[in-house]
Amino acid sequence: FQEQYEDYLSFIEKKFLNDSSNSNVPQITFLVYYESANFKNVQRILNSFLEQSYGNWNLVLIPKTNDVVDSSLLPQDERISVLFNSENKLILDKINSLKYDFLGILDSNVLLPSYSLEQFAKFLKKNPDSDIFYSDNDDIDEHGKRHNPFFKPDWSLITFRSFDYVSLLCIMKKTLVEKVFTNEIPTDFSFDLSVHCIEKSEKIYHIPLPLYSILD
Repeated sequence: FQEQYEDYLSFIEKKFLNDSSNSNVPQITFLVYYESANFKNVQRILNSFLEQSYGNWNLVLIPKTNDVVDSSLLPQDERISVLFNSENKLILDKINSLKYDFLGILDSNVLLPSYSLEQFAKFLKKNPDSDIFYSDNDDIDEHGKRHNPFFKPDWSLITFRSFDYVSLLCIMKKTLVEKVFTNEIPTDFSFDLSVHCIEKSEKIYHIPLPLYSILD
């Protein structure tokens, strides 16, 4: 099965990279929670963003603890910013200061293949009335070998209540996020935000492609 999966990944990579539209709409902002002790992971996820064929993104690094990464060690790219603590008001102020059409949240143990954001963006543009998107995923080892794919079911609230297969990386429309945000941010930001957004929308769509990998 692993050999077949690698052939499948090679096929879709060639297809997507040869079919790149270089379109820069919409704007997607990502919040990335990290631990400075795992700085290598932070570097890897930032590199995976910088290698994207789709360029209209912003990324905000948010520390899980008070131990903040040295920003001078990060790639100097205006799309990347760092918060120095994870206070709710600071995060909310930062989100409100950014121009974005969709918001995504992910942990620093997630890597994106170079075609990932472009495929998200193409799906967003083809389905403009949708509120929330999620994709399949797999695992990736320290040598970059992708394995153990998780081909997810289409959206089902019953299934989601059994186990969370959405919030590790889902992308939510700004107008929906603004309905959820008031003056404070949920305690378990990633999961709680996705749950509250799901409660306010039935327009939730599955992209049947492995568009991110979880580090072993």
